Amino acid sequence: MGMACGPKDSATRETISTSETAGTIRMPRLDAIQAAGTGTIARAEGGWKINSDGGSAFAAAVVLWGYGNIPWSGVLEARVRVTKGEMSFGLLTSDYKLLGQRFLRAGPDVQQIGGTVPGAPCEAVLEAADLVLRAVKLTDAVSLGSITGISPATLEKGPPVRIVTPASNYVYVASMPLALGQPTGNVFLYAKMRVVRGQVGIGILNRDGRDFQGHEYLTPAPQPKDVFVPIPTPATAGLLVIRNGAAGSSEVLIDNAAVYALR
Repeated sequence: MGMACGPKDSATRETISTSETAGTIRMPRLDAIQAAGTGTIARAEGGWKINSDGGSAFAAAVVLWGYGNIPWSGVLEARVRVTKGEMSFGLLTSDYKLLGQRFLRAGPDVQQIGGTVPGAPCEAVLEAADLVLRAVKLTDAVSLGSITGISPATLEKGPPVRIVTPASNYVYVASMPLALGQPTGNVFLYAKMRVVRGQVGIGILNRDGRDFQGHEYLTPAPQPKDVFVPIPTPATAGLLVIRNGAAGSSEVLIDNAAVYALR
């Protein structure tokens, strides 16, 4: 089950100076889950286990992507399996109004829903919470083929691109130039990557080289992860930078990099 998320605004449909490809992008938000009220959360096979002591208090919430002040629209898709009692789910607005509330009872089936909240002593496993957003890909904005290693890091262009960092933490190990033009809408970097060992950061560095507009750090995972980094001021963005975030050497594999603008 999907639910509309965010207002539509024709002002975000202007053309942009770089070439673009229209479509949608899926933004996983499951790892943004947090406990709320009297509830608790814990990692479980296939997702996150949510426990509630009962009553009508909140047990958990998944924070939707709140970046940017330009209106955008999309659909929230979630999968949940209630394992005990009855739990309710819905979308909570910024002024704490609950929208589209739906009650689910315990059962073996995984069900499609559109939000997050609960009911009596109960338990559920949330397997997915994805935002499906209308977006255009800025096709000339960044290219994985332009990646340059920064010594003494080891870089193999692959595919996938493989980087082994030196042992120094926070040292820059690779970069890619950005050509963003003058896009409208909320702009963000998308990358598909997997940290094999250590910790690796990916961020957007301003042209003056002094500040990052946004960055994310990743730790080891068995599968590649979709990473999203906001670019709030595209006009001053200069480089996509990869850096080591651990005290020892790290290793990362990068499958893809692109820039999108929400519509």
